[in-house]
Amino acid sequence: MVSYYYVVVDRREFLLASLAVAPDTPVEVPVRVVIDRDAKWRPGQLKDLSERIWPECARDFRRGGVVLKASRGEGRVERPHGREPVISGLDPAALNAVMTDRIPEEWDRGRAIAGVTTLYRDYHLCLIALHRAHGYRIPFVAVNTCTHELLHAILGDIFESKPKGMTGEWRESRIDAIATKLWCWGDGGMVRESARVYVDRLKASYYPRT
Repeated sequence: MVSYYYVVVDRREFLLASLAVAPDTPVEVPVRVVIDRDAKWRPGQLKDLSERIWPECARDFRRGGVVLKASRGEGRVERPHGREPVISGLDPAALNAVMTDRIPEEWDRGRAIAGVTTLYRDYHLCLIALHRAHGYRIPFVAVNTCTHELLHAILGDIFESKPKGMTGEWRESRIDAIATKLWCWGDGGMVRESARVYVDRLKASYYPRT
């Protein structure tokens, strides 16, 4: 069964959206899209990623003045029992968006989450479970999974431990609200400025690995 979702805006919102102009000097964020070659993909998942989910994400960051300068490669998400996953194929000079089928249990802990954004062995990592990922559905509630996780990095959450309880829930809602503003109105002023800071921190943390 296919579900369709529609966004209804009033005349004022439509006018604001039509007048939204991308900034003259966009910020480039290097992103490495890594496909887990050990993942058990469902039919059409990678096609949906490349034709719908990722293009939505890239489009709306671009509307907000942030260009995702993406490259693509393969890696592995190994899941040793009782310890954190072992992830290969990462780029130390980029924000790594790793596509796998499900989040490893050591990070998921039974929550059935669609993504995790964290510093992993000094790499900047967004790990996204395509079994649960989706494109835009409902404003403020169900936004593009890739946009949501990349925002956690670009807005600086990646440098902090996720708060517990209501504070953690508030942070997730804040990300969804910012993603909605990008999606519906192309409003990315704060995102663009945060991206400048993020890219500087990414460059400062990078060092060649032997």
